[in-house]
Amino acid sequence: MVLWQFASYVILSLLLNHATVSISHKNVPRFNVARPGMVPAKQLKKPIELGHFQVTKLSHDDHLNRFGGQKLQPTPTKLTVTDELFFDLELMNYDGPGQHFRKNITIACFGGLTPITCLNFVSITKGFRKGKDRLTYKNGLVTKVVRDFMIQMGDLNEGSSDSIFGKNFADESFAISHNHAGWVGMANFGKDSNGSQFYVLLRTARWLDGKHVVFGKVINGMDLIQKIGELDTNQGNSPVNPVRIVNCGSLKLKRPYSLDESQFNTDGDIERVEGDEI
Repeated sequence: MVLWQFASYVILSLLLNHATVSISHKNVPRFNVARPGMVPAKQLKKPIELGHFQVTKLSHDDHLNRFGGQKLQPTPTKLTVTDELFFDLELMNYDGPGQHFRKNITIACFGGLTPITCLNFVSITKGFRKGKDRLTYKNGLVTKVVRDFMIQMGDLNEGSSDSIFGKNFADESFAISHNHAGWVGMANFGKDSNGSQFYVLLRTARWLDGKHVVFGKVINGMDLIQKIGELDTNQGNSPVNPVRIVNCGSLKLKRPYSLDESQFNTDGDIERVEGDEI
């Protein structure tokens, strides 16, 4: 190895072990190398030249606030619940042929953060007349179960997705991170393609941040969600024994209320605190 190449290699190795760096080359795509747990050093005024390489230390914000090629929105410290909805789910043949298991879940919708998404979801849950069609989740099925990831439902009119605004509608907010089980988000086919299909997380799935709108949280019935997540599925990830939405609708709220970080950052059910109404 030529002496200058060896010296460049040693200096580069030392920098990688002591800082968060960005390495670029004329013929190499730009990429970031981060050592987990390290606090990035201050931004350098001028990049360091190492032979054919250019090394630049990144700021703390560059390291933490970008995911999937875009800058993420700040995570809320409080969420306003404007609606509570119930879904009566039946697990067919769960305890044997003809022996079904049935239980409710409750979903809280954050209409302050995502009013358009919640209006669509609440309207379809209660039943919405659209021309000659009636949009409703009632009698629908859980269409996908991906173990240790999510369950999905919300197909309308023989497997299609629809909305009260048209075939689909735009993304609203990516402020909530997919950092816990129980978050409810919109399934889509790419940017601004939301309809009626939605999912419930079974665990953390932060690679979805910035791509799917989270608009609600299961606040009661997470034991049932996890039970569905363990069901046997076919090659298309549909439950072998169907899971049916027997009934669904809106629960009466006297007034909206708020949840703080200590409440919604959980993988289980959420207990409301007296006096949290707005």
